[in-house]
Amino acid sequence: MSISFELQVQQAVENPDLFRSAVKEGLDIVWFDRVAELFGAAAGEFAEVVGIDPRTLTRRRNDGKLTTRESSSLYHLVVLYVHALDVLGSPEAVRSWLHAPEPDFADMKPFELLDTAPGIQEVDQLLGRIEHGVF
Repeated sequence: MSISFELQVQQAVENPDLFRSAVKEGLDIVWFDRVAELFGAAAGEFAEVVGIDPRTLTRRRNDGKLTTRESSSLYHLVVLYVHALDVLGSPEAVRSWLHAPEPDFADMKPFELLDTAPGIQEVDQLLGRIEHGVF
């Protein structure tokens, strides 16, 4: 019996030591597609966030795996997603919030900031402020 993808994501975040080797070996391309769905993003749009050129994404699909760097980027996004889910309560609320203009980001959508580590940190910090009622 296979476990749901959402449970796999939760386990990856709660047990990073167990997931480290999978990231080093390169995550299966299915992870890319499923996480893109969680974020409510098309594959091409999500590839830009993860830092994968569209032609490279085609090669990754043929190979069936992401590189260690791409897997690591994806893992950081998964951690952010789980935090957003904890704060906002539902997958639909997370997707809606990520794609809505945010006054704290000069009306940029939080999703638009996720292509860099500092942007991910900014979004995560805002989630922390929302979580603690400081916004």
